[in-house]
Amino acid sequence: MKRIEILDGMRGFFLTFMLINHLVLTGRMPIQCPMRLLHGQADPDVPWELALRIAEQAETPDARVILVKDGDHRLSRPSDLALLRQTVAALLGQDGA
Repeated sequence: MKRIEILDGMRGFFLTFMLINHLVLTGRMPIQCPMRLLHGQADPDVPWELALRIAEQAETPDARVILVKDGDHRLSRPSDLALLRQTVAALLGQDGA
């Protein structure tokens, strides 16, 4: 069974996909703000389909999933970071430069 590590300061928490599926994705998520989910399709740790499920469960009508075909788990390449900057800038009403 795969697990996702979520770091909170010095403490590490391990959540299994089972936990996410049974506790987090059990129904509508009361998120009302614009939501952008960037996910690499080459991520070996978290399936990109999870981003689709999260967007589907969120109550906001303004949810978008942006898939990076060759992006990995970190999305840390210069092109990935540029996409992230552009996405945040668009949400803030800026040009993204």
